[in-house]
Amino acid sequence: AVVGLEYLVGCVIRTMSSYLGPLEGLAAAPPVDFKEGPTIALWARVAVTMVEAYTQILWLKQDAAEVVTKFLTACFLIHPSVCTHVFELWAILKDAKNDGKLPGDPLSALLRQLGPAAIKSLATFGRADSRYSEDEDALQQQREASKEVVVDVLCIAAGTPEGPWLLSSMQQILQQAENNKDLPGLEVMWYAFSGVAEALADEPTLPEVYRYVVQSILRSEVQKPEQCETAAILLRTCGPHFLKGLQPELASAVQWLVYKVSVIPDTAAEAVQEICGYAGQHLVQHVDEFLKVVEQVAPKSSPSVDASLRGALAGIARNLSEQQVVPALSQICSSSCKLIQNGLDITQESGREQLHRFTCVLLRSVLVVEQGGNSSGPGKGVGDQASMEERMAGTCLATILLSVWSDFAPAAQRLLLAAPVPREAPKGRANFEFSDEALQVNVLALLRTAGRAACNTVSGGPELGSHLVNLAAACAAQRQLACLHSLSVLALSVQQAKTNIAPQFGAICVSAFGHIQAGGSEYELVPFLDLISSMSSTLGDELFQCGQVETLVRLCILALAVTETDVLKPVLNFLQRLLSSTSPALTEQLFQDMMRAILANFHKWPRMLGAQNLKLFNIFIERQEAAFVSMVTDPSLPCLACLPAHEQAIAQQAFRTLRGPRLRAFLGDLGTVARSENSPDVLHAYS
Repeated sequence: AVVGLEYLVGCVIRTMSSYLGPLEGLAAAPPVDFKEGPTIALWARVAVTMVEAYTQILWLKQDAAEVVTKFLTACFLIHPSVCTHVFELWAILKDAKNDGKLPGDPLSALLRQLGPAAIKSLATFGRADSRYSEDEDALQQQREASKEVVVDVLCIAAGTPEGPWLLSSMQQILQQAENNKDLPGLEVMWYAFSGVAEALADEPTLPEVYRYVVQSILRSEVQKPEQCETAAILLRTCGPHFLKGLQPELASAVQWLVYKVSVIPDTAAEAVQEICGYAGQHLVQHVDEFLKVVEQVAPKSSPSVDASLRGALAGIARNLSEQQVVPALSQICSSSCKLIQNGLDITQESGREQLHRFTCVLLRSVLVVEQGGNSSGPGKGVGDQASMEERMAGTCLATILLSVWSDFAPAAQRLLLAAPVPREAPKGRANFEFSDEALQVNVLALLRTAGRAACNTVSGGPELGSHLVNLAAACAAQRQLACLHSLSVLALSVQQAKTNIAPQFGAICVSAFGHIQAGGSEYELVPFLDLISSMSSTLGDELFQCGQVETLVRLCILALAVTETDVLKPVLNFLQRLLSSTSPALTEQLFQDMMRAILANFHKWPRMLGAQNLKLFNIFIERQEAAFVSMVTDPSLPCLACLPAHEQAIAQQAFRTLRGPRLRAFLGDLGTVARSENSPDVLHAYS
C-alpha cells in the first residue's frame, strides 16, 4: 500500500512538473481568457488536497517540495478561476502552525515563496477595474476571499522575520501604484491593509508601515465613491491607533474625511466620529476650525451625517475642562437649535424634518459626551450613581433643552398627539433616517434622555424636570401615555419624584385609568406601569399614602391578565413592593384581592418571570399563609382546574409544603402544564 501511494504521489508530482514551464510563463502575464483554466483548477485542487493530507510534502523531499511549491505559486498568479482553488492552502498551513506541525525553516521558506504570490494575486485580480471577473458580484467575492488569504498569510508570519518583510512587499506594491498614479491599484492595496488592520485590532500598536499607508490616502486624488469608501474604512479601522502611533496623521485624516462627506456621506461621517471618539483629546486646538468646516458641510447632508459630524465635534469637546464643555456643546448644536426656534410648523413635512434633524444632533452629541471614551457605552447611572461623564452630558442637554423648551415642547406635544405612536416607540432607539414614525421615536428618546439629564445635571434639573412632567401630564390627559416613560426615568431621583412628579401623580393616574376605560390596550399602559414601578422603588411607603392605591391596584389587576413581559415586569415589581409595605392603605381585603388576581393568572406568564413569582408567593406565605393555602388548594383555581384528579392532588399538596427553589421549580412546571407545553406527568416529581 505504501509503495502504491508513493507511486501515485510520484505521478502527480511529474504531471505538475510538466505543467510548470508554461504556467510560470503565464503567471508573468496572466491571460484574460484562459482556456485551460478548468484543467489547471482541477490539478490545483489535487495539490491542495495532497498538502492537507501530507503537509510534510512541502519540505521533506526537496525535489517534490520544489515542484509543489512552484506549482502552487503559479496557481495564485495565473487566473482567478485557478487561484480560488488554492486559497484553502493558507488555512491548512495556519492550522498546521497552530498545531505545532510546521517547523521554523520550512515555514520561513514557504512564506517567502508563497506569501508574495498571495499578495500579488489580490493586487492583480482584486482591482476594481479587473478584466478577469465576469461581473461585479464575482469580483467582490474574489476580493473578499483574496483579502482573507492575505490576512492568513500575515497571521502565520506573525512573530517571524517574514512578517515585516511581507508588509514591506505590500508597501512596495502600494508605493508603485502611487508613483504610477494608479488609483485602482492604490485602492486594492488599501483594501488589503484594511483587512490586516482589522485582524490586528486587539494589538496595542500597528506596524510602522501603516503611517505610510495613511499618508498615501492623504496624498491621493481619489474621487470615485468606491475608492474613497475603501480609504475611509481603512482610516476608521485604524481609529484607536490615532491616539498614539498615527497621531501625527490625525488632524489631516479627519480633514480628509470631512472633505469626502460630499462623496461618501455616511461612511466618511461615521469614520470621523469614531476617530474623534478615540483621539479627540489631540484635536482640542482644532475644534473651532473643525466646527467652521462642519457648519458648511452638515446642513447640506442627511440627518444621520449631520449627527455623526456633530458627534465627532462632541468627541473633541468632551476633552475640555468641565467649565468649557457646556458652552462648547451648545455652540456645536446651535445651528440645529435654530431650526426649531421662532416657531415650527409640524403640519408641514419640512417642519417635521427640521425637528427630526434637531433630535438626531442632540441625541448623538449627548451620547458621545456621556460615553466619555468608554466603548462599552454609558452606564445609565442616575444622581449619586452617575459618572462624571454622565453628569457632564446631563448638564449639556439640560442647558440646551431649557434654552429651546418653549419651541420644542409645543411641537413635541402636537406631534405625539397627531398620530398613534408605534408600539415599540416609547423605549425605541433613535432613528436617523427621517420618517414620521422615526420622528416620534426620536422625540420620545430625547425626552427619556432629558429625564436622566434632569437627575444628573449640575444646574437646571428641577426646572427641566418640571417641564417634562407638565408635557407628559398634558399628553396623558389626551390619552397619549407614551412620554410617561420619560417620567419613569425622572422618578429614579427622589427629589424629582417628590418635587415634580408627586404633585401631578394623581391626575396622571386618572388619565391612565381613563385610557383603559376608553378601550385602550394594556400594552399602551406600559409607560405608566414603568412610572409606578419607578415611583414605588424610589418613594416606597410614601407613594402608598397618596390616595391612589386602589386605582393603581385596579389597573395592575387588569394588566395581570396579559402575558407580555413588558407589561408584567413593572406590574409585578410594583405589586411586590406594595404587598411588602406597612402602609395603612394595604388593607387585608386589598392584599387578598391582589393575591387572588395573581394566583388566577401566574400560570399563563412567561417562565422568565419565575423569580418574581417566587418573591410574590413568599410574601403571601409570610404575611397571610392561611388565606394563601385556602386559595391555592381550591380546585376551581385556573391552574388546578385543568389537571386530572391525581395530578391536582399532587399540586395541592405541593402548594402546602414546598418552599424556596423547589417551589419555584414547581411553579414553573405547573405553568408549562397549564399552557399545554408539558404533560401533567411532569408534576409526579413533586409527589
